[in-house]
Amino acid sequence: MNYGSGWVVIEGKYPRTSNALVSIIAPRRSPQFVAQYIEQLYVDRYASIRERLNYKKSPTNFPYRTKIWLYSGVMHCG
Repeated sequence: MNYGSGWVVIEGKYPRTSNALVSIIAPRRSPQFVAQYIEQLYVDRYASIRERLNYKKSPTNFPYRTKIWLYSGVMHCG
């Protein structure tokens, strides 16, 4: 089946070898939008209340920024 292109967001945890599909985002969204979406998912799932408030106040100072690999399109957060 070919459904076209898109951004596929997968959650992987280190000791486990299985990955979980989190979301599929339309291909017309920018890489910056997808990076911000991934950061928000990470904050919502794993950050403490204080870290969430700090992220809302200043997202650019959050220690777990999304890393975007230049040529492959792979992003990593956390």
